[in-house]
Amino acid sequence: MLKNVTKILLPILGVVFAFYILQDEFSTVDFSHLTINLPVFALSFIALLVVFFMNGVGWFLINKKLGVSSTIDETVFVWLSSSLARYIPGIVWGYANRILFLKKKSVNVSSIGFSFIFEAAFLFGAAVLMGVNFLWFVDFNNYFVWLNYDLLLLVPIFFAVIVFFIVKKKGLIFSSVSSGGLLRMMSVFGCYIVLWFVFFCAFSLFAYSILSSVYDLVTCLKIGLGFCLAFGLSFVLIVFPGGIGVREVIFFALSSAVIDSGTAALLSVLSRLWIVGGELASLLVCLLWYLFIGRKKYKA
Repeated sequence: MLKNVTKILLPILGVVFAFYILQDEFSTVDFSHLTINLPVFALSFIALLVVFFMNGVGWFLINKKLGVSSTIDETVFVWLSSSLARYIPGIVWGYANRILFLKKKSVNVSSIGFSFIFEAAFLFGAAVLMGVNFLWFVDFNNYFVWLNYDLLLLVPIFFAVIVFFIVKKKGLIFSSVSSGGLLRMMSVFGCYIVLWFVFFCAFSLFAYSILSSVYDLVTCLKIGLGFCLAFGLSFVLIVFPGGIGVREVIFFALSSAVIDSGTAALLSVLSRLWIVGGELASLLVCLLWYLFIGRKKYKA
């Protein structure tokens, strides 16, 4: 019961936290100039649902490379049904249902661990590779004096090298590294690049649906890149629960470089509501699938 209450409250607390941090900026927003373009918003929301399902498909492809025998629909169902657990403090809860799923498939402990290592590496690497392009459009030295564009590009590469040596040390060889097994795993990374491109497009459309009366589409595309970078940067802060609002604060700091701070604060808070709404909608689709198809297909 407490776990279910926590799942409901943390997304709400995340919005409250972000609102509390950014509340002073809202006084500068002229709400009379803001209108919602419903067709564009609907398109952004549909694209967001696609992103969530692509996340599940990405995990399926990783498991397939590890030799896990499962169907794509049941894997996506498990991924989506466990997504809200990410809002519980601690990094383990978002993986509990998926660990149980893999154990039922007789997957060894080492492979279970690497399933999550590769997923985290691919999500982080693709988010940064997409989002780092945001720095082309801002004088980022005014915001991050320590940051060098070339060095930031090396972050996902460095991360991939670390994963490679972990794989090599642990002896997890996908039909041996020399035969291209690891390269075949890295081919899944391309799917995550596509995922983050869709996510970038979805959020850019979301931003444009709200800000079209104030900012043009090009500016909203820059905002979309900033969102990807904020997502990537917050992704590595695994000590925080996913619903606490860290990503929104980072996104506010980045987007303030291209739009006024009040609008950036408003968009940061609305982005949380947009994502949580997408998660709930995808879980509803998941539940309907389970009730009408999955329960009969995979009953014990």
